[in-house]
Amino acid sequence: MTKKTKTESMIDGMEACGWKLEPNAVTRKYRVFWREDKEFLLFVGKSGALRKGKIVSKSISIAERTKRAYRDVGFHRSCYTEIKQAQLHFIELCRKK
Repeated sequence: MTKKTKTESMIDGMEACGWKLEPNAVTRKYRVFWREDKEFLLFVGKSGALRKGKIVSKSISIAERTKRAYRDVGFHRSCYTEIKQAQLHFIELCRKK
């Protein structure tokens, strides 16, 4: 069995937390994710790079703790039966120091 990349784990974690891939995104470097309850987009790049903003050129990099939390949620994705469980685990991981 092959090991998941950081990007694959992060995408799994984001999808588990309710983020949806934007199929009509016009960017080659990033995969674009959106959620109805958020006013911003998340951009996932190579090696698990994560950015937040309304457009890529004006987006900001997200803290390493948040990136690790999404990757961890993605690693355990099969354990969650509901999006709320994944979101609560993500919040718990972000609060740990």
